[in-house]
Amino acid sequence: MTSLVVHDMTVPWSSADPALRMTAEPRPFFGAETAAGRLRHDGGAAGTAEFVPPDPLDLAGAEELRLWIQADRPADGTAGRPYYLALSYQDAADGPSDRHRWYLPVAAPGSWEQRRIGIEGDRRGAVRRLALEPLGPEPFTVRLTPLLAVREEMLGDVERALQDALAGVEPPGLAGVPLAGAAGAGATAVPVAAPGFAAGNRVRLDGGTAGAEVHDVIQAVSDPATGRTTLTLARPLAGSFTASATVTVLVPVTDEPVNPRIVLASLDVREDPARSWHLDQRDSFRPRGALTVCSVRGPARAYLADYQVEVVTARDRSALVGAVVHRLSADRVLWVDGSPAPVWIVQAPLLERDSRGPAPVYVRVGAHAETAPRREVACVARVESRAGQLREDGPAHPPAGLGRPGVGDDTEGTS
Repeated sequence: MTSLVVHDMTVPWSSADPALRMTAEPRPFFGAETAAGRLRHDGGAAGTAEFVPPDPLDLAGAEELRLWIQADRPADGTAGRPYYLALSYQDAADGPSDRHRWYLPVAAPGSWEQRRIGIEGDRRGAVRRLALEPLGPEPFTVRLTPLLAVREEMLGDVERALQDALAGVEPPGLAGVPLAGAAGAGATAVPVAAPGFAAGNRVRLDGGTAGAEVHDVIQAVSDPATGRTTLTLARPLAGSFTASATVTVLVPVTDEPVNPRIVLASLDVREDPARSWHLDQRDSFRPRGALTVCSVRGPARAYLADYQVEVVTARDRSALVGAVVHRLSADRVLWVDGSPAPVWIVQAPLLERDSRGPAPVYVRVGAHAETAPRREVACVARVESRAGQLREDGPAHPPAGLGRPGVGDDTEGTS
């Protein structure tokens, strides 16, 4: 597991307190639409909003939880802007003193902010309950994106993100084609009301009694007089399909001998110093007795990863290459385990250019990889520095610790 959806926010978390309500709604998110949970606290709520999975979740392979939050009030743990929302979970093997609970800071109200919570040091092999808990009487409204559990594997994560971005490409004229007649369960011959199908196609049949089915076509016989094509499948149908069912040719991202297909090949990876961070990261704010602690680790290192994306097809190659270019445009964000990464198309090598049709598409992805483990430290919420001129009737030499003559300072830290 490198990324697991803990909750997709399409169903609200439950709350027995009428002052705390959660709803699910579509929400604009970085140029696209995502499912978001909208949690509204009217003030004074004493309960929590909870999610209880059908079976305990094994998150032992995950290093952190990730989600994005959009809130209407700031929260940084200071007296003027205290934390007002916490995320927690319970594990089936927890003892009486075990507690997995983190604050959710808000730096910029109204903006989407990612929150990453390190769980590598917590018990997490059988998570049976998650909760969102208001921490004070003041009302607030927050929106939350799907909650992910992540173990970072940079190149594997990037490749899976590219595969997800290219999933669902369809050849023109071969999507949602109606059947030309019924096909019963166990049949291997399916009549389709259109030409253009061919041996080697991978097709999805929708509208069957056993749900959608994916099959490989080993033979396609067209009848020009009727415009029908009979598809012979590599294995029998699991369900029955009426003439109102449809067939769609898929374009999988795979190395299998499927036609059409998209082949993704890694070409190069190298460091990108210009995009590397230079400041330590802080996250995972949580209570430890009377203190608030956080996790600190060194900056992530930036990399550039290059890939070749080749469309293998016997027809409609220009249209399919155009679909690839559109999906991997620099105007779009490539989502890698819940985090945005830039992606753009680079110039094809001269030897790959072919006047008979489009060359493979070469893309570059800007990725990051963590370089250091988290370490837990006391979290300083505020540091005040004060300076003042010594009085004229004061001592000729300042007391020890006040700096140069005539200048005093006093530094105070709180956590």
